[in-house]
Order: sequence, then structure tokens, then C-alpha cells
Amino acid sequence: MAGNYVRVCDLDASKEDWCILARVVRLWNVISTERGSPVSAIEMILVDEAGTQIQAAVRKKYVKKFDRILREGPVYSLRNFTVADNVGDHRTTSHQFKIIIQGETVAVIKPDNLVPVFPLTFASFEDIVGGRLDTAYLVDVMGLITGLGTERQYVTNGTRTKMNVIELENSGIKLNCALWGRYNDQLNQFLLAGDTETAVVAIFGVKIKEFQGRKGLQNALHCTKLLFNPTFQEAIDFKEGMLRNLTSPSQGISRINDTHDISYVVEATIKHVIDMDDWWYNACNACNKAVYPDSVAYYCGDCDRRVVNVKPRYRIKVRVIDDTDSTTFVIFDRPAAGYFNRTCSEMIEMFEKHGGELVCPRDISDLVDKKFLFKMDMRNLTVGRFEPSYKVKRFTDDAVILARFSDMDSGSEIYNSDVSLNLTKYGNHANKAELVDPRDLMSQFSEAEPSDAAGGAYIGLGVDGNNVLGDEVVNLDGQEGRDEGLNIADADSVSMIAHKKRVTADPVSGGAGTSNVKILKQIKQEKNA
Repeated sequence: MAGNYVRVCDLDASKEDWCILARVVRLWNVISTERGSPVSAIEMILVDEAGTQIQAAVRKKYVKKFDRILREGPVYSLRNFTVADNVGDHRTTSHQFKIIIQGETVAVIKPDNLVPVFPLTFASFEDIVGGRLDTAYLVDVMGLITGLGTERQYVTNGTRTKMNVIELENSGIKLNCALWGRYNDQLNQFLLAGDTETAVVAIFGVKIKEFQGRKGLQNALHCTKLLFNPTFQEAIDFKEGMLRNLTSPSQGISRINDTHDISYVVEATIKHVIDMDDWWYNACNACNKAVYPDSVAYYCGDCDRRVVNVKPRYRIKVRVIDDTDSTTFVIFDRPAAGYFNRTCSEMIEMFEKHGGELVCPRDISDLVDKKFLFKMDMRNLTVGRFEPSYKVKRFTDDAVILARFSDMDSGSEIYNSDVSLNLTKYGNHANKAELVDPRDLMSQFSEAEPSDAAGGAYIGLGVDGNNVLGDEVVNLDGQEGRDEGLNIADADSVSMIAHKKRVTADPVSGGAGTSNVKILKQIKQEKNA
């Protein structure tokens, strides 16, 4: 490094007369709970000309002095500071040490060109869900907002804290991110502004959390930074890439929202299965709605009572695309069982025996990149703030049906409920011998059928089409305290919204987290029901 400056990578705790040249890439205030002292520290992330980052902190007694000097963005020369070990559960950089700015420290702004502006880098969603990142370090992420929870309040030591959850998508992988306190307020301000269509958010300094073996995100108490619809080049490139992958050139999926019909049929390709390890749920025997562990039994919200007898039902969320647009379809128990020609309990039993290291049955993963004819139930459309999803009533990949469907009208791929298909069965096992004139091809897709009682469509963060998070106040007094946000966010936000139904309990012991295999004895009777 030019002059007498030391490289950031060479800093250690051996002396106090260091001198470095670095850019302040992030700066935030640590807010105190004490009266008369709103800021207890100033913290920063610095980067030198080699791109090495290190965290720096200004202690409370020197905040007033450096609050007038230090800003996010400029290049500074810093001299006469101390160096301490970089420890803790939520570190902002991987450097072994961190800088402690003292009263004798001298900070002088230098020409901006002395330290380059480095491109922003974001953690891969694949690395996050794959557990390849050390959770002791905060990460920066960017994603397309595809779902929104419902705001909830928690009470800790008499203080109320609001929380909401957003769902982010990046490269076909979705993650839930819990936002607490002022970060929830920033989310509300963004929502009120109304610019939520294909919205992108960049989140700097976020924690990787885990609940029931599934990864999620949560803001840190002070250092997290949210940027909605950012304009830096990396965000522009990301959004263009996401839209390129999610949309394509006809008059297909793009017309679904224009319909006033009860049913619609569309030809589309499944591009990926959303949450591959989340393809079924436990259902109440009486109403087929999702149930949740409750002491020594399960609780059914629809029946408003505890139940003991439950059964597994399919709920497969897929991303589909045609040459006009893309969207999310949800395949519930009736059409899934018809297509696979096996009940959900049979699929679970087969998967437990032969699944090996797979995250879901091969029958389900093999849906990807196949073209299907889908019949959608528009009465169960769930429209969220960011993105709707649609319940699949029936679907097939039979080549003869697909060909005849295309022959009906080469200029359109969507037909309303007046167009019919005469099939005795649907899915893989359609009776081809009974196929008739193309004008009658859609009769089976159009006839009325009992509603799949799984509760409607899945929208982003919802469960069974219902808002799991409600306007209730949860008292956390006497429970685990807040650690830069509340650790309980994992259990009460991320998991409740997208994963709650996967928690199983042994009705005898009441133990949460019991393997799904252990409930097979309870549900095998459903195979012959």
C-alpha cells in the first residue's frame, strides 16, 4: 500500500499506532435503551484498496466526536486505533480482528479514487439452504419478493415489537425473512408507497437462522440495511435476469387474471418444484384441513377442536411457464393421487423405504421440465400483494391429449369452462381408448367436482391459502430474550408461515419434531379408505 499505510489484512493486536487507508462501505448506529443517550456506539465496515474488509467500532464516550466526522461512503485515513479479536455470534466480516477507535484516533477524508468501489456480492440462496455458510457471520442477500405474511406483535418485558415475514426468491429457491421492529416499519413504508410489482429487495447484514432443519433469514438488531427496488447495477441485472427466467414470449398464462370463468385450462411446463421437501401435510380426517401438533394430539382450526386421527395429503407447489408468462400452481391431494396412481400415505411409505438421500420422491422431482395440461379452479384463486397462485383441479401429460388440445385452436393455449374434455380418468392413467372428437376433449376438465378440502391455494408465505399470522399479541415475557431481533422469530414467523404443517408430534408422547415415519402407523389405514 502506498505511503505508510498498512494493509487491512496485516492488522493484529500487537500495537496501537496503526495507520490504514480505507473506505467506509457500511455505517450504523447502535441504539441505546438508556434515557438521554440514544446512541451507544457507531459501527462500520471498512474496505481497503485490496478489497479486504474489517469491522470498526466507536465506543460510547467518543460517539459525539466521531459522529461529525465519519460518514458512509468516503475514503478515510485512520491512525492511532487499537485492534481487538473479532468474536461473537453475528460478525459482519470474516477478519480475525476488528478496529476499536479511541479518543486519540485521527480520521481524515482522502481522495475518493485511492480506494476503488468494489462490486457488491450477495450470498447464494443455494449455499444458504445447503448449510454451506457459517451462521456466525452475517450475510448480504438479494431476492425478488414473492410473498408477504401478516403483521404480528410480541410483548417482551412490557415492550411491544412488531414483526412480519417476506418471502424472497433467487435462482428458483425461496427463503423466508423475518423483519422485526424498525425493519418491519420500513417494510410497511415500502408497501404503502405501492411500487410492489416485481419488487426486489437487497438486505445487508442479515442472520441465517434454522428452525426444524430449515434455513431462513432474520434481521440483526442494528446493522441490517434494507433497500427496496435498489437502483445499483447489480440489482438491475438481477431483476432483468429473474424476469428473463420467469417469463417468456403467447397468449397463455398471461391471460389467466383476465378471466371471469370458474375454470380455465392452460398448457404449461413445470420449471421447478417449490420447497421440494414440503410436498405433503397432515390433515384432519373430518374436514381435510391442515392440523398442527397440540400437546398430546393435533389441533384443527377449521373444526376448532383437538383431533387424534390424521392423514397425509399431497400439496405440491410448482412454478410453471409457457411462452407468455410464469406463475405458481398448487397441486392438492385429489389431482396428485390421480396422476401418481398412489395415495399420499403410499408415496410417503415408498419414499421412506427407497428415497435414500433424495429430498423428495422421484415421482415428484420428475415433474420438472415436463409439459402438462392444467385445469385451474379460479374460485380458489389466492391473490397476494406480490403474486397470485392457482389451485390445480386436474392435470395430465398424456401426449395424445396435449396434441388434440393444441389442434383445437392453434392460436390460443387457454380455454374457458365451455370447452370440454371427455376423459373417464385423468393423469398418467387416462383411458386413451375413450378419447373422442377434439371438440369434446375438455369435458372431464370442465365437469363439476367436489372441492379439494385442502383449503384453497397457496400464496407465497401462506399455509393452505389462510393467513397463519394474525393480529394477535404474543407475550414472550419469561421466554428467550431478544438477540438482535428475537430468536423466537424462527418458530413464530418463518416456520409458522411456510413450514408449520411439517412439525409432527407423537400423539402418545406429545413430542414435537417426531419423524414422519413414526406417524405412518396412524395413517396407513387411510390407504384403503
